[in-house]
Amino acid sequence: MSGSPIYEAAAAQARAARAAYAEYLGVHIEDATEATRGNLVNPRGKSLGIVPGQLFTGPGVTMRARAYSSDPLREFWSETPRLTLPLFERLWLPTQAPEYTARVYLSRAEFAARIGVRPDSLGRYALPEPDAYIGDIRGWLPSTVDAWHAGRPRK
Repeated sequence: MSGSPIYEAAAAQARAARAAYAEYLGVHIEDATEATRGNLVNPRGKSLGIVPGQLFTGPGVTMRARAYSSDPLREFWSETPRLTLPLFERLWLPTQAPEYTARVYLSRAEFAARIGVRPDSLGRYALPEPDAYIGDIRGWLPSTVDAWHAGRPRK
């Protein structure tokens, strides 16, 4: 069955994110196992039949991890936090689809502040071409301002 191309693209991206998360999770669990010398589950969790994988993923993972992780695992997580799937997706998406991330443009006032001058003094400079226009408002990417500022002649 052929569906919406937008839905198909989103579904493919979701599958890719979950595959990347599974890979991340496998490495994270291996690292945690090594760092804790296999001591992942606390005695209470062991008595209830909690297995290490249940501390890393699945419904209710945050509460389960708080209740049943060993002290060495908590120490490991304090230095190497465990990413939940939603957090992983938020971090992963911009690396895969930069067109879905919002671009931040600087106004004239922000441009001036970034280079350390007053906004009314910008008229003395040959500013770079704006990266965007919203109506008659000009906007510059921070990287454009930084490159221009680094390359402009100084007195």
